[in-house]
Amino acid sequence: MELSEPAESSPFFRAVVAANKNWQEYMTKMTNRPSDPLEFEAVYNEINRIAEEDALFSIDVGDNIINSFRYLHLTPKNKWTISALFALMGYGVPGSLAGALSFPERQIFNISGDGAFSMVMQDIITQKKYNLPVINIITSNASLNFIKSEQDDLPIPEHSGIFIEDQDFAMIARGMGVEAVTVTKSDDLPAAFDKAVEVTKAGRPFLIDAKITDKRGMPVEELELHVENGKFVETINPGYNANGKLTHPGSVEEFFASYDGEELKPITYYFDQEGVVAD
Repeated sequence: MELSEPAESSPFFRAVVAANKNWQEYMTKMTNRPSDPLEFEAVYNEINRIAEEDALFSIDVGDNIINSFRYLHLTPKNKWTISALFALMGYGVPGSLAGALSFPERQIFNISGDGAFSMVMQDIITQKKYNLPVINIITSNASLNFIKSEQDDLPIPEHSGIFIEDQDFAMIARGMGVEAVTVTKSDDLPAAFDKAVEVTKAGRPFLIDAKITDKRGMPVEELELHVENGKFVETINPGYNANGKLTHPGSVEEFFASYDGEELKPITYYFDQEGVVAD
Protein backbone atom coordinates (compact mmCIF):
# COMPACT_ATOMS: atom_id res chain seq x y z
CA MET A 1 0.00 0.00 0.00
CA GLU A 2 1.37 3.40 -0.97
CA LEU A 3 1.64 6.01 1.72
CA SER A 4 -0.21 9.21 0.96
CA GLU A 5 1.48 12.57 1.14
CA PRO A 6 1.25 14.31 4.53
CA ALA A 7 -1.76 16.58 4.73
CA GLU A 8 -1.08 20.29 4.60
CA SER A 9 -1.40 21.86 8.04
CA SER A 10 -4.62 23.74 8.62
CA PRO A 11 -4.97 27.18 10.23
CA PHE A 12 -6.57 25.52 13.27
CA PHE A 13 -3.64 23.09 13.64
CA ARG A 14 -1.09 25.89 13.42
CA ALA A 15 -3.03 27.94 15.98
CA VAL A 16 -3.20 25.17 18.59
CA VAL A 17 0.48 24.31 18.08
CA ALA A 18 1.39 27.94 18.75
CA ALA A 19 -0.91 28.01 21.81
CA ASN A 20 0.71 24.84 23.13
CA LYS A 21 4.17 26.37 22.69
CA ASN A 22 2.99 29.35 24.73
CA TRP A 23 1.72 26.98 27.45
CA GLN A 24 4.94 24.96 27.52
CA GLU A 25 6.98 28.14 27.95
CA TYR A 26 4.77 29.07 30.90
CA MET A 27 5.25 25.67 32.56
CA THR A 28 9.01 25.86 32.04
CA LYS A 29 9.06 29.27 33.73
CA MET A 30 7.06 27.98 36.67
CA THR A 31 9.27 24.90 37.23
CA ASN A 32 12.54 26.82 37.01
CA ARG A 33 11.78 29.87 39.12
CA PRO A 34 12.97 29.92 42.76
CA SER A 35 10.33 29.83 45.48
CA ASP A 36 10.48 30.55 49.20
CA PRO A 37 8.07 29.41 50.53
CA LEU A 38 8.24 26.36 48.32
CA GLU A 39 5.81 25.91 45.41
CA PHE A 40 4.92 22.55 43.91
CA GLU A 41 6.37 23.12 40.43
CA ALA A 42 9.94 23.19 41.71
CA VAL A 43 9.42 19.77 43.31
CA TYR A 44 8.50 18.27 39.94
CA ASN A 45 11.54 19.88 38.36
CA GLU A 46 13.73 17.92 40.76
CA ILE A 47 11.82 14.68 40.21
CA ASN A 48 12.47 15.03 36.48
CA ARG A 49 16.14 15.75 37.14
CA ILE A 50 16.84 12.57 39.09
CA ALA A 51 14.31 10.21 37.51
CA GLU A 52 15.77 7.36 35.48
CA GLU A 53 14.38 6.80 32.02
CA ASP A 54 12.40 3.72 33.07
CA ALA A 55 11.36 4.92 36.55
CA LEU A 56 8.05 3.85 38.08
CA PHE A 57 5.67 6.39 39.61
CA SER A 58 2.89 5.64 42.10
CA ILE A 59 0.83 8.83 42.18
CA ASP A 60 -1.63 9.43 44.99
CA VAL A 61 -5.05 11.04 44.62
CA GLY A 62 -5.34 14.82 44.77
CA ASP A 63 -3.50 17.73 43.19
CA ASN A 64 -0.55 15.45 42.45
CA ILE A 65 -2.53 13.70 39.72
CA ILE A 66 -3.06 16.97 37.86
CA ASN A 67 0.47 18.18 38.55
CA SER A 68 2.03 14.87 37.49
CA PHE A 69 0.15 14.93 34.19
CA ARG A 70 1.41 18.45 33.57
CA TYR A 71 4.93 18.43 34.94
CA LEU A 72 6.32 14.88 34.97
CA HIS A 73 8.35 14.12 31.85
CA LEU A 74 6.80 10.71 31.26
CA THR A 75 7.76 8.54 28.29
CA PRO A 76 6.69 5.09 27.04
CA LYS A 77 9.62 3.64 29.04
CA ASN A 78 8.09 4.72 32.35
CA LYS A 79 5.36 2.95 34.26
CA TRP A 80 2.93 4.94 36.35
CA THR A 81 -0.22 4.18 38.24
CA ILE A 82 -3.06 6.20 39.77
CA SER A 83 -6.44 5.38 41.30
CA ALA A 84 -8.26 6.55 38.19
CA LEU A 85 -11.75 5.11 38.72
CA PHE A 86 -12.45 5.38 42.45
CA ALA A 87 -9.95 8.15 43.35
CA LEU A 88 -8.89 6.38 46.55
CA MET A 89 -6.74 8.58 48.75
CA GLY A 90 -3.84 6.67 50.23
CA TYR A 91 -3.00 4.96 46.94
CA GLY A 92 0.62 6.12 46.65
CA VAL A 93 2.35 4.04 49.34
CA PRO A 94 0.75 0.66 48.48
CA GLY A 95 1.33 1.37 44.80
CA SER A 96 5.01 1.96 45.51
CA LEU A 97 5.23 -1.27 47.49
CA ALA A 98 3.75 -3.20 44.56
CA GLY A 99 6.09 -1.44 42.14
CA ALA A 100 9.21 -2.11 44.19
CA LEU A 101 8.33 -5.79 44.67
CA SER A 102 7.35 -6.32 41.03
CA PHE A 103 10.24 -4.38 39.48
CA PRO A 104 13.12 -4.53 41.99
CA GLU A 105 15.64 -3.38 39.39
CA ARG A 106 13.84 -0.09 38.65
CA GLN A 107 13.65 3.27 40.40
CA ILE A 108 10.38 3.78 42.33
CA PHE A 109 8.67 7.03 43.33
CA ASN A 110 5.71 7.54 45.64
CA ILE A 111 4.22 11.02 45.14
CA SER A 112 1.60 11.79 47.78
CA GLY A 113 -0.12 14.75 49.34
CA ASP A 114 -0.15 15.07 53.11
CA GLY A 115 -3.85 14.19 53.42
CA ALA A 116 -3.49 11.00 51.41
CA PHE A 117 -0.15 10.01 52.95
CA SER A 118 -1.55 10.40 56.47
CA MET A 119 -4.01 7.58 55.77
CA VAL A 120 -1.33 4.98 55.04
CA MET A 121 2.00 6.34 56.26
CA GLN A 122 2.41 3.47 58.72
CA ASP A 123 3.29 1.26 55.76
CA ILE A 124 6.62 2.95 55.11
CA ILE A 125 7.75 0.60 57.87
CA THR A 126 7.08 -2.11 55.28
CA GLN A 127 9.46 -0.35 52.90
CA LYS A 128 12.02 -0.37 55.71
CA LYS A 129 11.45 -4.03 56.67
CA TYR A 130 11.95 -5.33 53.14
CA ASN A 131 14.61 -2.81 52.07
CA LEU A 132 12.47 -1.37 49.30
CA PRO A 133 14.29 1.66 47.87
CA VAL A 134 11.25 3.89 47.36
CA ILE A 135 11.66 7.66 47.02
CA ASN A 136 8.68 9.02 48.97
CA ILE A 137 7.81 12.63 48.11
CA ILE A 138 5.17 14.20 50.34
CA THR A 139 3.76 17.50 49.04
CA SER A 140 2.61 18.88 52.36
CA ASN A 141 0.41 21.99 52.51
CA ALA A 142 -1.91 21.29 55.48
CA SER A 143 -4.86 21.20 53.09
CA LEU A 144 -6.98 18.79 51.10
CA ASN A 145 -6.15 21.04 48.21
CA PHE A 146 -7.98 19.22 45.41
CA ILE A 147 -11.19 19.56 47.43
CA LYS A 148 -10.28 23.13 48.31
CA SER A 149 -10.12 23.91 44.59
CA GLU A 150 -13.54 22.34 44.09
CA GLN A 151 -14.90 24.53 46.88
CA ASP A 152 -13.35 27.57 45.18
CA ASP A 153 -16.02 27.20 42.52
CA LEU A 154 -19.02 26.63 44.78
CA PRO A 155 -21.33 29.50 45.80
CA ILE A 156 -20.69 29.00 49.51
CA PRO A 157 -19.60 31.59 52.10
CA GLU A 158 -16.15 30.07 52.73
CA HIS A 159 -14.11 26.87 52.57
CA SER A 160 -15.19 24.10 54.89
CA GLY A 161 -13.51 20.97 56.26
CA ILE A 162 -10.43 21.02 54.05
CA PHE A 163 -7.69 22.47 56.26
CA ILE A 164 -5.82 19.74 58.12
CA GLU A 165 -3.19 19.69 60.84
CA ASP A 166 0.38 19.97 59.64
CA GLN A 167 2.76 17.16 60.62
CA ASP A 168 6.49 16.58 60.66
CA PHE A 169 6.55 13.68 58.23
CA ALA A 170 10.36 13.53 58.24
CA MET A 171 10.38 13.00 62.00
CA ILE A 172 7.63 10.38 61.70
CA ALA A 173 9.63 8.56 59.01
CA ARG A 174 12.81 8.63 61.08
CA GLY A 175 10.83 7.18 63.97
CA MET A 176 10.19 4.16 61.75
CA GLY A 177 13.82 3.92 60.70
CA VAL A 178 13.41 5.59 57.31
CA GLU A 179 15.87 8.35 56.45
CA ALA A 180 14.14 11.63 55.68
CA VAL A 181 14.51 15.37 55.19
CA THR A 182 12.19 18.39 55.30
CA VAL A 183 12.37 21.04 52.56
CA THR A 184 10.75 24.49 52.75
CA LYS A 185 12.35 26.38 49.84
CA SER A 186 13.47 25.55 46.32
CA ASP A 187 17.16 26.17 47.02
CA ASP A 188 17.17 23.17 49.36
CA LEU A 189 15.62 20.75 46.87
CA PRO A 190 18.75 19.62 44.94
CA ALA A 191 20.57 18.42 48.06
CA ALA A 192 17.45 16.61 49.29
CA PHE A 193 16.92 14.81 45.99
CA ASP A 194 20.60 13.95 45.65
CA LYS A 195 20.42 12.38 49.10
CA ALA A 196 17.32 10.44 48.04
CA VAL A 197 19.26 8.97 45.10
CA GLU A 198 22.23 8.09 47.32
CA VAL A 199 20.11 6.31 49.93
CA THR A 200 17.89 4.43 47.51
CA LYS A 201 20.87 3.33 45.41
CA ALA A 202 22.12 1.76 48.63
CA GLY A 203 18.87 -0.21 48.87
CA ARG A 204 16.94 1.82 51.46
CA PRO A 205 13.77 3.95 51.30
CA PHE A 206 13.90 7.71 51.67
CA LEU A 207 11.30 10.40 52.37
CA ILE A 208 11.20 14.07 51.40
CA ASP A 209 8.66 16.20 53.26
CA ALA A 210 8.18 19.10 50.82
CA LYS A 211 6.36 21.90 52.65
CA ILE A 212 4.62 23.60 49.72
CA THR A 213 2.07 26.41 49.58
CA ASP A 214 -1.62 25.60 49.09
CA LYS A 215 -1.92 27.59 45.87
CA ARG A 216 -4.14 26.24 43.11
CA GLY A 217 -2.63 25.22 39.80
CA MET A 218 -4.19 27.04 36.86
CA PRO A 219 -7.60 25.41 36.19
CA VAL A 220 -7.63 25.75 32.41
CA GLU A 221 -10.90 23.79 32.33
CA GLU A 222 -12.61 26.96 33.58
CA LEU A 223 -11.94 28.66 30.22
CA GLU A 224 -14.82 28.45 27.75
CA LEU A 225 -14.98 29.06 23.98
CA HIS A 226 -18.07 30.60 22.41
CA VAL A 227 -19.09 31.94 19.02
CA GLU A 228 -20.46 35.47 19.11
CA ASN A 229 -21.36 37.41 15.97
CA GLY A 230 -19.44 34.92 13.86
CA LYS A 231 -16.23 35.13 15.93
CA PHE A 232 -14.66 32.89 18.56
CA VAL A 233 -14.65 34.44 22.03
CA GLU A 234 -12.88 32.95 25.09
CA THR A 235 -14.46 33.61 28.49
CA ILE A 236 -14.25 32.35 32.08
CA ASN A 237 -16.84 29.99 33.54
CA PRO A 238 -19.18 32.20 35.60
CA GLY A 239 -18.97 29.64 38.42
CA TYR A 240 -15.20 30.04 38.72
CA ASN A 241 -14.17 31.48 42.14
CA ALA A 242 -17.81 31.55 43.25
CA ASN A 243 -16.67 31.00 46.84
CA GLY A 244 -17.44 34.02 49.00
CA LYS A 245 -13.77 34.38 49.99
CA LEU A 246 -12.54 34.76 46.40
CA THR A 247 -12.69 37.31 43.58
CA HIS A 248 -13.88 36.51 40.05
CA PRO A 249 -11.46 37.89 37.44
CA GLY A 250 -12.89 40.29 34.91
CA SER A 251 -11.03 38.95 31.86
CA VAL A 252 -9.06 36.00 30.56
CA GLU A 253 -5.91 38.11 30.87
CA GLU A 254 -6.66 38.73 34.57
CA PHE A 255 -7.28 35.00 35.00
CA PHE A 256 -3.85 34.19 33.53
CA ALA A 257 -2.14 36.89 35.60
CA SER A 258 -3.62 35.51 38.83
CA TYR A 259 -1.57 32.36 38.16
CA ASP A 260 1.60 34.28 37.24
CA GLY A 261 0.87 33.66 33.57
CA GLU A 262 1.05 37.19 32.21
CA GLU A 263 2.76 35.89 29.07
CA LEU A 264 -0.12 33.55 28.23
CA LYS A 265 -2.50 34.53 25.45
CA PRO A 266 -6.10 33.42 24.84
CA ILE A 267 -6.57 30.76 22.17
CA THR A 268 -8.51 33.36 20.19
CA TYR A 269 -5.27 35.35 19.77
CA TYR A 270 -3.78 32.45 17.83
CA PHE A 271 -7.02 31.91 15.91
CA ASP A 272 -6.80 35.53 14.75
CA GLN A 273 -3.10 35.12 13.86
CA GLU A 274 -3.83 32.11 11.65
CA GLY A 275 -7.18 33.26 10.27
CA VAL A 276 -9.32 30.61 11.99
CA VAL A 277 -12.96 31.56 11.51
CA ALA A 278 -16.19 30.28 13.03
CA ASP A 279 -18.34 28.60 10.40
